[in-house]
Amino acid sequence: MVKLMALALSAGMFVFSTWIYSQTGDWVALLFMLLSAGYGTLFTGDRLDRLLNRDESEH
Repeated sequence: MVKLMALALSAGMFVFSTWIYSQTGDWVALLFMLLSAGYGTLFTGDRLDRLLNRDESEH
């Protein structure tokens, strides 16, 4: 559940940052867009679980 919420938040931040960047061309929005994409990739894979040393099936 937490993983799904984090993925939704990173997707929302990506969309918002993309819109801001398209309107202003601000490099900070571009940075947030790239970081949000990175977080989304991290949350969709199982690497985060391995980093935290936990398995969702145990809970």
